[in-house]
Amino acid sequence: MENILNIYKPNYIKKNKINYYLFDVFIRDNLLYIIMPLYKNYPCFRNIKVESNDKVLPLFKNYFNSKYEPFRILIYKIEDIINEYIINEYINVKLSFDHLIFTKKIKVDNSNTKYNITFSTLCKDDYRLSENFINYYKNLGVDCFIFYLNLPITKEIENYYLELQKKYLNIKINLFEWNFDYWYYDGYKKMHHIQPACINHALYKFGKSQSHYMLFCDLDEYIYLNGLTLTEFLKKNNFLDTIGFKNIWSKTISTKPEKPLPNVFLTSQKVYDYGVRSKCIHKSESIETLNIHHGGLYNKNPAVFNNFYMFHFFNWTQKERKIHEVFFKFELPIT
Repeated sequence: MENILNIYKPNYIKKNKINYYLFDVFIRDNLLYIIMPLYKNYPCFRNIKVESNDKVLPLFKNYFNSKYEPFRILIYKIEDIINEYIINEYINVKLSFDHLIFTKKIKVDNSNTKYNITFSTLCKDDYRLSENFINYYKNLGVDCFIFYLNLPITKEIENYYLELQKKYLNIKINLFEWNFDYWYYDGYKKMHHIQPACINHALYKFGKSQSHYMLFCDLDEYIYLNGLTLTEFLKKNNFLDTIGFKNIWSKTISTKPEKPLPNVFLTSQKVYDYGVRSKCIHKSESIETLNIHHGGLYNKNPAVFNNFYMFHFFNWTQKERKIHEVFFKFELPIT
């Protein structure tokens, strides 16, 4: 596998001090994608115009969620422009919002490496949990990892992941700087701002064109398949479109992350229903949009299995968090 650490930064357009017109615009598989937030009184998608070389790009698809996890995805056809006007892998694009015009030079992504399971997460100061996480999930069958960083990618962060990429030659590591305000206040309540857009960005930039499955969870969340690997389970159940993992609050006996994950730790007696703090792995070809804790829009009647668990080690990342539940000692079966 290619032993190169890829680092990406978004082509964002900022509206004011706290709001953005878009988080990223990219070109892949002859389509141009715009990943954006969805604020109140945001410009109607019909008033957003995308041009390249004096040609207006036709809108191909428009996906959005306007509730607690707001985002919008606009997809435009650009194949004819690429074939005629591409210069050194780049295309000049003009975007119009609120009668304001912005120009961008967008690289055409033609990468064709294929993966079976791609993992994506949004992390911040907890990024140093990544090695423990990689160790666990690569053994389940994950062969590509995408770390979205909610902070600037410094040389220190770059070197940390570069050493991991050198150490683990059989997996691929990608970094993406996603350094926007995590929450958005709409005047009445706090709303998700960047995570809904982030997971859908990962689906279209890294998922649909290069990975059979996409797994989404945080660095303190460990799924458990009763001794099976993801590769084994998915091979036997390839008809499934989504596998959900129910949240169980957990904590290691030590307050520090342990390497590897210990066989004995503490778990709550409460198992949360699917859709409440759960996380999922999705078949990329079956799903069109994602929610944080369950699937979103599918292009078929989805087959969903949600009887597995996820151990959520909250004492690793949020030591101040208080979980008022009864915990008991749990031992993973020896396999």
